[in-house]
Amino acid sequence: MTKIILNRMTTNRKHNKRNSLAKFICGIFFVFYVYDGCAQDVTRSESLIREDTGFKLFYVEEVYNPSALKKGVTKSMAVETLSSNLKGCHFNSLKFKGEISEARVNCDSIVLVVHDKKTKVTSTGIIHFSEIRCNSVTETVTWKDYRYDNKEPSLPTYEHLLEIGPYRFRWELGEKWILADAFYSLMYISRMNQYKDDIVSFESIAANYRALDIKPEMSETQRMYVVQANACNEKKNYPKALELYTSAIEVDQTSYPEAYYNMALIAAINNDYALAIFNMKKYLMLVPDAEDARAAQDKIYEWEIELPQ
Repeated sequence: MTKIILNRMTTNRKHNKRNSLAKFICGIFFVFYVYDGCAQDVTRSESLIREDTGFKLFYVEEVYNPSALKKGVTKSMAVETLSSNLKGCHFNSLKFKGEISEARVNCDSIVLVVHDKKTKVTSTGIIHFSEIRCNSVTETVTWKDYRYDNKEPSLPTYEHLLEIGPYRFRWELGEKWILADAFYSLMYISRMNQYKDDIVSFESIAANYRALDIKPEMSETQRMYVVQANACNEKKNYPKALELYTSAIEVDQTSYPEAYYNMALIAAINNDYALAIFNMKKYLMLVPDAEDARAAQDKIYEWEIELPQ
């Protein structure tokens, strides 16, 4: 069974390259926030919902998908930002929801204490940063913009929605994007540390595999997963394909090295370059003398330039 050859796909993203100064209310003070390096990751849309003599009312939405570590945002700053800003936010997940009364943040996870005012139930949950894809972070800010012909517009009230995988955070006051950047930073750092540890532990497994004169064959169960994954690849159902390849290597980590190659290409299609590099390195650790080893290493070089700096 050979590996699937996938062409790298790219998606177009609307870029808002105009630097702008946006106003915010925090208590009784005005807080100003400059878009700076995140402007290219913000998509803005607006729609006219009402028009009358002397004014127009627009509904405005801005969506921010961080794709790089924000310049100047350190690990300790990200921890402090989340610890001090999450309290009071409304939290929603598949298991529980309510207002966050306490947030205990460390470098690889966050413990939330959430109180539901309706049921009067207090719940505690933990979010592990390494279990969530960095590119799943999305902050959406919406507001109503009154534009008058003959006077200055009033300062709007911003509504924030931060989505991180299956988790939702809502709040009103505060700066845009700082929580999204903080979450992204900690998730990315945690994930990269996990990848480094996994590569180190995989080296002995790969060495044992390379030393074998007769390589292990796929079991029937593993073959089933691979065939199904290949079929999903052909249908461009990449999330399901990735899930099935993962199931295949969970049966045996070494009997089908091409699974790592395919998983790397799928991750790159999804713009998850850290995961792409991680899987391609595993492929090369197992079969360093493969015919396409040179091309595989070149892919790693290509993807490295896409990583957050």
